[in-house]
Formats: sequence, structure tokens, C-alpha cells
Amino acid sequence: MSRVMKALELSEQNYRAASFSPSNSMAQVQVREEKTSKWLVVGLIIVPALLVGAIRSYQLFEEKLLAWQTSSQQEPIVLEVPFSYEVVPYPVFGQLQATYELLAPVYNEPPAAAEPVARKPAPKKKAVEQDPLLGDLDLSQLSPELALHVQSVLGSESPSSKDTAPVKVSNLSTHADRWYGKLPAMNFETHVYSSNPAKRWVKINGHEYKEGDWVTSAIKLDKIEQHNCLISFSGEKIEVPALYDWKG
Repeated sequence: MSRVMKALELSEQNYRAASFSPSNSMAQVQVREEKTSKWLVVGLIIVPALLVGAIRSYQLFEEKLLAWQTSSQQEPIVLEVPFSYEVVPYPVFGQLQATYELLAPVYNEPPAAAEPVARKPAPKKKAVEQDPLLGDLDLSQLSPELALHVQSVLGSESPSSKDTAPVKVSNLSTHADRWYGKLPAMNFETHVYSSNPAKRWVKINGHEYKEGDWVTSAIKLDKIEQHNCLISFSGEKIEVPALYDWKG
């Protein structure tokens, strides 16, 4: 039995010596280097081929996409429209007239309530009915207060004297060339008209004036109407539109 054990130990020692010998190690290293070189060669061949194939595939995709976009777009339609023109002579304009425009709204106060009028005796009613200013108007069916009010309205609208000659009024907006360099500058900034003359006023050059006021030593504000003002200057009557800016 001991001989058998010794033989096994000897055999094992020989095997170990043979497996760890330098020649065996060199053989194993050579085998590993051969395997590594083979994989390196395979990688150098396959990787460039894959890169070239991927690049080519991307280029083909771009070309197909561009071709599809070109084919899907509609071609522009060009229409040729004939053009014709005519030469006409230059128009001849006449003399221009000065105009004006409203710069702010005109404030119109509501009509003032009629003030109570004291009842007059009966003979006064007869005198009202026979007033020549009323003409053929019959006021017998009206109350004395209303008849007096109608008489006052008609009396204010009628001329003060039939023998007085009508005064010629010059409109400043249409006859501006006549007053250039003569009439001082006036800016009618605000125009307030009321049925009550005491409540009518205008603002000229930053100052408020009522009927009868003197704007300057040579200009008098005679009357304020709904859409214009009447002023006196150098013995003449001038009608100025509401909110008119006269530059002088």
C-alpha cells in the first residue's frame, strides 16, 4: 500500500513540474496573443464597415426625405394680369378758402325754466292781442302769462326799427384774407350757449367774456349765438365760428 501512495505522489510531483515549466507558460501566452490578434483584426474590419454603412444609410434617408418634400410641395401659380394706365392733365385748382374745424364740443345748457310772470289786468291782455309785432297771431286762447312770454320772444327776434338798414356782416372763416394782418389773434377756446343770455359766455385767449364785453380796446363781443359769435372791429361786424382759432 505504501508503494502505491509513493507512486501517486511521484506522479503528482511530475505533473506539477511539467505544468509550471517555462515552455508551457510560453505556449499559453502565445495562444492568448493569437486569440487577441484575431479579435483585433475582426474588429478593424467590421467596425469601419458598420460606420460606412450607417453613414450611407443616413445619406440615403436624407435624399429620400428631400425628394418627398419637393414632390409634395405645389408649384407656385403665376398669373399675368395686363396693366393699363392713362395719362390725364394735371387738375387746375381755384383759390382755396380758409376753413375751420371744431376743436371741442359746444356746450348748450338746457333752456331755463320760465320764470313766473305776475298776472296783469285784463286791459293789458287786450293790448297784447293788438300788439303790431304779433301780426295776425291770435293769442286770445292763451293765458296772460303765456301770451306775454310769446310776445317777449317774438319781440326779441323782430328788428328794433323797420327803418334801420341791415348791417353787413363778414364771416371770418370765409373772408379770412380780408382780415389778415388787421384783426388781432384770437383763440376761441370754449363756447357756452344758453337760452338765457346771462348764462352765455366764451373763453378767448384764456379769458372769459360775456355779451357786451370788450375783448380788447378795439374788439367788442356783441352777441353769442349757438354756433358763432358776433364781434365789432373798426366799425364792422364780424361773425366768428364757435371754437375758431384766428392766428391774426
